[in-house]
This record gives sequence, C-alpha cells and structure tokens, in this order.
Amino acid sequence: MSQPEIAFLHIPKTAGTSQHQSFNRWYGREQIFWFGDDCPADVATFPREALGSRQVIGGHKPLGFYPGDFDPLFCAVLREPIERAVSLFAYYTRPDLAGQPGEKAARERALSRSREVGMVPDDLLASLKRSRQFRAEVSNVQCGYLSRRAATFAGVLRTLGKRDAVVGTLNEYPRFQQRLSDLLDWPVATVGSANRSRANYLDEYLDDKELVALLRELNGEDRKLLDHVNGEHGGLWVNLRDEARRRERLQAIPTRRFALTQAEARKAGLWPRRDNHLPWPARNYLALPGRRQLFVPVPGGASMLVVDLLAATLPIVDKQRLPTQNLYPWMVRFNLGQMLKDWPAADAQAYLGRGDVSGAALIQDPVSRLLGVYLKHLVREPESLRGQMLFLDSLAAVQGKEHPDLALGMTFRQFVENIRATPVERLGLARAPQSHFLASLWPGNEALFSTRSLPALMDFLGIPESVRQLHNQRIEVLSREEPVPAPLGDLADAMPEELRAIPQIDPARLLDAGLEASLREYYAEDDALYRRAASTSSEPAKRVHRA
Repeated sequence: MSQPEIAFLHIPKTAGTSQHQSFNRWYGREQIFWFGDDCPADVATFPREALGSRQVIGGHKPLGFYPGDFDPLFCAVLREPIERAVSLFAYYTRPDLAGQPGEKAARERALSRSREVGMVPDDLLASLKRSRQFRAEVSNVQCGYLSRRAATFAGVLRTLGKRDAVVGTLNEYPRFQQRLSDLLDWPVATVGSANRSRANYLDEYLDDKELVALLRELNGEDRKLLDHVNGEHGGLWVNLRDEARRRERLQAIPTRRFALTQAEARKAGLWPRRDNHLPWPARNYLALPGRRQLFVPVPGGASMLVVDLLAATLPIVDKQRLPTQNLYPWMVRFNLGQMLKDWPAADAQAYLGRGDVSGAALIQDPVSRLLGVYLKHLVREPESLRGQMLFLDSLAAVQGKEHPDLALGMTFRQFVENIRATPVERLGLARAPQSHFLASLWPGNEALFSTRSLPALMDFLGIPESVRQLHNQRIEVLSREEPVPAPLGDLADAMPEELRAIPQIDPARLLDAGLEASLREYYAEDDALYRRAASTSSEPAKRVHRA
C-alpha cells in the first residue's frame, strides 16, 4: 500500500464539502478516499487495507486518527468558533435550510438524533446545557483536529511543527485555495471560494449575550489558534520542511483531466511547464510570432474551437499524446509553448509590448452570451456547477441557503439581478465582461471578430483549409449564431424545473425589455465591442479607446 500524498482534515462546518468537490473534480473519484463514503464515518481504526493506493484522503477525522508513520500534506480550514457552533446547530435542527434533496433527508435524520442526545431544536443555549455530546462537538474541536495531543493551542503548535501542513481560514478561503493550487499545480480556473454566504439565521444567535459568553468559554483554545493563524500568518499558516520535494510529490499525482502524469509529460517534452508570472489575462494569450499575432481565448465554444484549430497548425511536441478537441486546458496545464506563460519572461514582455503585434478575439453579443450561460449551467447541465465556487456563491445568495440547490437553480431575472449585485471580480470567467480578457493588448491593435465572421478570423490567423475541414460541423454551427431576437419575456420568472419541461426554449422568452436593457447597460463595453465586430463579416474591427 502506498501512502496518500494529501490528507484533508474536514473540521465540521468549515467548507470541507467545497474542498472535497475540488479534489473529485481534479483527481477523479478513483483517487479519493473519504470517510463516510468509502468506509463508515465512525470507523474506529485506520482503514489501511481499504485505502489501497489512493492518493487523497479526507473527511471528519482528526490528525491523531492517522498513523504516525504517514507523511502526507495535512490541510485544514478554520472558522470563527461561535459561527461554527451556530452553523453546526442549524445543520442538526433546521432541515429547511438544506440545499440538495439528499442533504435534507440527512438533516431530518440528524434532527431526530439530536433529540435523542438531549438537544432542544429551537434553543441553542439549552442544547449546550443539556446535551453533553453536542457540547463536546462545539468545544475546542478545531484544536482537537490539528493536535495529536490535547485539544489545545500548544498541542497544535507541537504537532504541526513536525509535519507539512497548510491551514487556512474561512474568511481567507481564496488564499488557502490559491496556495494549495500552487502546490498541486492546479490551473487558476480551478481555484474557487467557499460557499460561505452569511446565513440569515446567524444574527439572532449572536444577539444572545449569555449564549455568546458560554461559547467563548468553551472555545478559548480554538480562539487562540484562530488568532495565531490570523495575526501571525495573515490567515494562512503554511509549514513545509522541504517545499521543493513536497511539490514534486504532490505534482506527481495523476489527474482526471489529463492522462499524463508529470513524469510522462517530462518524457514527452511537455514538462517542466515554464511560468514567467505574467499577470492574467496576458499569460493565457496564444502567440503566433511568425504572423506577429496573439489570439485571446475568451470563454465560449467559438473561442475554444479556434484554440483547437490553432493547435493543429503550430509545432507541439508529441501531438499523438494530446486530444484533437478541447486543448485549452492542456495548454494551461502543460508547456506546449503556445501561451505567453510558456515563454521566457523577457521575451513574453517584449512580444506583448510590440506595437506591430495584433491581438485577435471573438466577441459575442453580451445578452446572447449570458442567455447561453444561463441555459447551459442552470437549466440543461446544473451539475456542471459543481466545483465552480463563485457561481455557487451566487446561487446560495439568491436562494438564501448555506448550501445551494443545483436542481432548484434560479430564474433568469434573478440571474441578471445577481450579476449586477456581484462585484465583477467575483463573477468568474463565464460571466466576466469580455473586455476584461482584452486588457493586456496593445491599445489600438485589437482585431475583433464576431461568431458570424468566424471564417474571416480563420483567414486572419492563417488557418489552412485542410485543418478547417477536420472541424467543419463545429464551424458551421458556431458561424450561425445570431444576436438574440426581440425579447418576449414570458419565461423570465420561470424556474429551471419548468424550463426543463420545454423541449426547445426560445432564448427570447427568458428576456423582457427591462432585462435586456439592464444587461446591455452593465456590459456596455462588451456591447460596443460586439457591434463593431459584427459590423462586417469580412474584415476585423478595431477596438475604440476612450480618451
């Protein structure tokens, strides 16, 4: 049996579900061993045989449960102790706050068990006084998870000082994810944020002075730990005895999306990946130096098609090991030499700064684009939202739930209103303005195309006819995309369940005049870019720069 390389210590009610989803998404279910899924949650001895060769292990088990000879990277997220206690109480006693149907059933069972152990479902303070079991579950539990000794701050310091660990906090969860992703060599797109919208029920508990005083008394050691991580480490505590060696071990874990391990990629000439630390979005621009061009991959089917077409024309080492479609994630992951991130830093900066280098981009009608995002992720494929943390945050905020219900979703009107209420940096790639992807281009050198002028873009980039023929069907479908017709709006307030019963939805039925105006106002620069790009089907349009 090989030892796991990652052990996630899932302290209850600290975003462990989000992290579990990220591991499953990246490594695949077959690489993950999770307590409660792969063995009983209350297993009393460490399940060495059941673990097998899986590389990631996690669940509601403390560090002290793991064998002393194990040497994984231990990871955990901390939460403000009083908020964690209230959240756990709500989980046990409020089935109405559940997101998924399965979770609701689990909460209903938890409610029944809570009464058996003396909890009072409508009184947290009384539950703490009457239920010894519940009191133990909210008393310095976070120190208990991170210490092999007593559940004290001193015990945590002694334990983690001898082990490699990354410990974050819920308030700084993006930093935790970014640091972990850096060690694991996950792409930026994998990084998300915890689904931690402030629950509506929290304030009523925090106003109870006796309750707050008791919870503070019960969590003095946890408070010391959280203050240490926040005060001494800025919300992210990292202890790595040999970071280079740890990185090598972590990045050797096979991933689900890529058939190649790092060792195989090195043998194929695709590794090591260069990273010149160019900022986004410039780092992901595709470079065509022979034509003094860049291609800007704006999220969407048409841009991803162009990436595949370009990959077929440019020199890539050992193409036989790569797929013929959806190559963009491979370019982000490996050193294929096509993105500016793969170049030496000085060369990339010099090329990006040349005034004679044109940057080509496909621009969609912003309203049509957002209708497509809504229909894909909230109506047709709601499961595609798993792992998209920023999108899940938005859904949780609209539903007013701690854990959003993917099947329930939201109406298109709610979708638009949420976009307008969300800071642009929290929208994620699918909903971000397309103009943001052009930000690193030399002013005045943008060559803009619409989907209707896709053949003209392929001419502009020098993609030969022989390559186009391999993707004729995709090209034909995408070239037919048109801006949304005059709004009808009779389904603007329909929930996704109702929409799924309609065989073929006319997008105009989701859109009324007010919603269209709202989107065009919010995405005003995208709207102007698209109108210029769509003004001709044979020549690229230039971006207009305001003085």
